[in-house]
Amino acid sequence: MNRIDRPQEVLSSVYTHVYCKAEKKEEEEEENQMGRSSTEEKIVYFTLEEGEKPLYLRIQRPEAEDKIYRISRYMALRTMLLDYCNRLGLFYEEFRFTYDGTRLREDKTGDQLGMGDDDVIDDAWSAYLGGGGAAATEE
Repeated sequence: MNRIDRPQEVLSSVYTHVYCKAEKKEEEEEENQMGRSSTEEKIVYFTLEEGEKPLYLRIQRPEAEDKIYRISRYMALRTMLLDYCNRLGLFYEEFRFTYDGTRLREDKTGDQLGMGDDDVIDDAWSAYLGGGGAAATEE
């Protein structure tokens, strides 16, 4: 059976290709309007409700490239943080995130925390890193 015998499959393939290409162009236009070049920084997009204004957040970590997320203002931040850890190969349970110098409440939304566009989630640090202990004592 060739592709001509399966018109639904061909149409589905064409629709997906055109739809994804149009969505990518829309995202690039949005990045340019926000003053970002698509070649400078890659933005991770989460699905928004129709007509919903997105929230752009940056997660930075000393040993890794910053990640910018476009999320819903009403989405729990845990979803974004899980994605961040997965992309970097980190164990979510071992990391803590801070915002404005205090530990981030992952069950809250950006709207609940009063976050605005281009706010930075200051650090991602391991709960198991720290000082002290026998290794830090002098002999």
